Amino acid sequence: MFDETLVVQSAISAFNNAALVAPTFFWVGVLALPLMALAYFYGADFMRRIGWRRPDLMQNSCVLTVAITLIWLISFGGNYDVLRDGRSVLPFCIAGVVFVCCGLLGAASRTVPLPRWRGTTLRHRAVVVAATAALAFFVGLSGVHTWWGAALQIAVFGGGLALGRTMPRYARTAIICPVVILGVTTLILMQPEFFRFGQLGALGALHMLALLAVGGAIAAALAVRYVRPAGRIHHSAYVKLKWMLRFVSMLAIVLFLLTESVPVFLGAIGGVFAMFAMSVWHANAVPKNLDVHFWAIVLGAFGLITTLPVISALGVMLWADTDADSGKFADAKFLL
Repeated sequence: MFDETLVVQSAISAFNNAALVAPTFFWVGVLALPLMALAYFYGADFMRRIGWRRPDLMQNSCVLTVAITLIWLISFGGNYDVLRDGRSVLPFCIAGVVFVCCGLLGAASRTVPLPRWRGTTLRHRAVVVAATAALAFFVGLSGVHTWWGAALQIAVFGGGLALGRTMPRYARTAIICPVVILGVTTLILMQPEFFRFGQLGALGALHMLALLAVGGAIAAALAVRYVRPAGRIHHSAYVKLKWMLRFVSMLAIVLFLLTESVPVFLGAIGGVFAMFAMSVWHANAVPKNLDVHFWAIVLGAFGLITTLPVISALGVMLWADTDADSGKFADAKFLL
């Protein structure tokens, strides 16, 4: 009765049951509602005060989101002992996301000069070496508990920044950022207990619906932004194809809710993207700033599942700043 393993297992089971009934990310989102209200009413003024002009809002929001996501991934710890499978590929997937994030940030910081080495004093060189060592130590924290984990993260961090600085500034920022968000969302689904999203790999309805909301919003944002409305496809054929894609997407979503499978989740997002892309291609035009609205939803939902209210507030500010000059969001029903 008082065996230590039974006590620990009972505690874990109780904690898991509580996490399923009252998911932490949801209540953090509820408690952050006053912050979201402030962001909605005063966010536009704040962005103008820090020098964010309307043409650059999408670009700046992408860079800031990637930077916050990178810091979150690194500072989250990297406790590989919590993984359910000792042969998990999660550490390598996290390293891949870190590499992509650093590549984007390296491209965005090309105008920032690197610290000089030649012609400087010994004190200046000591400061540069100390700062580099401190940064390497901080990055290595994301791979702690294994020596190769720390070495891997430091290598991909430095390699990503170096590669990014050779690329054009903000190279394909609007595509890389959604890829990073979808990648992190997939990682959360792969090992939810690693990210404190769900305990023992068990997810409740709110967990899975939140993940679907992020993936669906990304699919809609990419379809509206990169698919050109051309008025193509005969109407009768369009209706038949649309119903087929609706059926396939709903079937994949239901199957995901039943299985919590990563391939099924990605397949569902792919089906939803195909449905949205066909709708945009069939349309003659799309409402103004619809892609910005969907991007705001992506940021809001992503900040919710990662318990990063700053990203959610950024999405709310984007929505508030573009809402006045846009068509009605109800016009987007043609996507469905």
